[in-house]
Amino acid sequence: MEPAVASLTASQRHAYERNLRVYYVFKLLSEMWLLLPIWVAYLLLERGLSVGEVTLIEAPFWLAVAVSEVPTGAVADRWGRRTSLILGALTTAVAILAFGLASTLPLILLSYLVWAVAMTFTSGADSALLYDSLKQLGREREFERIAGRGAAMLAVGLVIATLAGGPVAKAIGLQETIFLSAGTMLLAATAAWMFTEPPHRSAGESVSYRAGLRLAAATVRGAPPVRAIIPLGAVLMAGTVVLVVLSQPFLLSHGYSVGWEFSLLQVPLAMTGILGGLLAFRLLRRAGMAGTMSTLVLIVVVAYVGAALWNNVGAIAFLALIPLARSITEPTVAGYINHRVPSGQRATVLSLHSVAFSLALAPIMPILGFSADELDLTMAFAAAAGLIGGLSLLTGALWLRAHRSHPLPEEPALIAREGLPLAPEHAFAAPLESGLEVREE
Repeated sequence: MEPAVASLTASQRHAYERNLRVYYVFKLLSEMWLLLPIWVAYLLLERGLSVGEVTLIEAPFWLAVAVSEVPTGAVADRWGRRTSLILGALTTAVAILAFGLASTLPLILLSYLVWAVAMTFTSGADSALLYDSLKQLGREREFERIAGRGAAMLAVGLVIATLAGGPVAKAIGLQETIFLSAGTMLLAATAAWMFTEPPHRSAGESVSYRAGLRLAAATVRGAPPVRAIIPLGAVLMAGTVVLVVLSQPFLLSHGYSVGWEFSLLQVPLAMTGILGGLLAFRLLRRAGMAGTMSTLVLIVVVAYVGAALWNNVGAIAFLALIPLARSITEPTVAGYINHRVPSGQRATVLSLHSVAFSLALAPIMPILGFSADELDLTMAFAAAAGLIGGLSLLTGALWLRAHRSHPLPEEPALIAREGLPLAPEHAFAAPLESGLEVREE
């Protein structure tokens, strides 16, 4: 069982409260890359790739993410989330430089693989560090609110980068703009260095790397709601990330070249991300978890259907709903998992969710990319609506059954408000709380 909140000294309380402020700064910088509004255009225009080829090299990227997620999540649980975040930011800077220098498809792919590993060092570690800081302060029930604000800060960074990236690229060149993006990650590494590592194990508890992996796997096996939310969240996140690749070819297909207009038309895709991050906690409180997840599926499907039916640049209005859904999905699913797993396995279990997301995205991305090449982008959007809608119905039904049968102690009233039958005999118990023992290596 996890230890109760320890009494804190004034300096400890100040350090953990500072973590909350640093978290916002880290989220702001973590994806504020000037390359964001032009990287697909760079591959299409300067490296001669097609949309299908761009999405095809995304497949090994996401497979590399899937392979790396759990080991790097275990690194965060074993050696510290702060260390993992610093490593991730520095390695991302190296990957961005390699991407800008790569002149052939194999070298581009190599830079992608380095980037994939770098991304997994931060995936889950930032959420775990935030949750454990809040837990030390006795404020863990505020996680969704603060993580939502973090998602909004990330979206602010995207807006800044999106507004500046096109004009900068037009002024100094696409490749040079990519090089500048590496500098942002050096700033993010500096922010990560400012974190104070909160304790995430019981006093005297120390588990090996391999034991930590086994504990995390056992935690998921013993928690049906966690096991079921992972594929549903993965499908939703995959459906929203696809737009990152398809949005720039969409603008190019309507006659826009890299510059001010190219950037401005992508700003709504970032602005709605800010709104979603701010709305996440309120939506969850008003609609409940089941209502929130159903709403997110509906938003994504309607957005892709609208873009498929309206073959005009005005379809940006529909596509802008997708980042809105993404910035709500991320803190909602992370909070749901965080409330149900022990601190010592938190980053690793969150990484398992990222593994599922990566495995979902690896085949979906090239399917939609080659649909765009062989047919057109409207058919790719229609295919996205069908894929995400169908997979969400399947995974959502499985999650809903587990959710209503294994509530946390404080959830019965919320589940009743959602109109779901409650099965009180299935009270959730984390594996560590039910006597699980793992032999250390």
